[in-house]
Amino acid sequence: MDVKVPLLDQMRHIIRLKHMSYRTEQAYISWVRRFILFHHKRHPAEMGADDIRAFLTHLAVESHVAASTQNGALNALLFLYRHVLKQPFPDLGEFERAKRPRRLPLVFTQEEVRAVLAQLEQDMVALAARRAGLSLDARQFAMVCAAAPYVDEMRQQLARERDWDEAPANVFASTRI
Repeated sequence: MDVKVPLLDQMRHIIRLKHMSYRTEQAYISWVRRFILFHHKRHPAEMGADDIRAFLTHLAVESHVAASTQNGALNALLFLYRHVLKQPFPDLGEFERAKRPRRLPLVFTQEEVRAVLAQLEQDMVALAARRAGLSLDARQFAMVCAAAPYVDEMRQQLARERDWDEAPANVFASTRI
């Protein structure tokens, strides 16, 4: 007697045999279920590259998922075809990729630091220094606030002693605090 095991149960069993994490199991099962439902409950063994491409393109264009989310769906389908269906994964060719977000620069030039600090009130400079990554406890924070009027004078003295334009960007490098 040949008992047919549902596809998602087969997939769950193979994932557990491979000792993959429970969260990976949940994600892969969810993606395969969405893939099957997207194609009106057709069996994945009957589908090919065009169907996979259509699903992945739908995720990027209509569902507006993140690139990592689309990659997760692709990995789930790759696992399904290779390990569960034991079929070679079809060559997808070109398909619409989800757009990666633009990253903001992590490092400011000296001019950018000066421009930002020039816009701040005196008491906000210390807060900006703290947010910029300087670890200040309450005592140091109060000292920076109290010393703020003298920072420009110290900067000018340092500038006379060495070429300030070649010094690394510093929170206290603004011309006016």
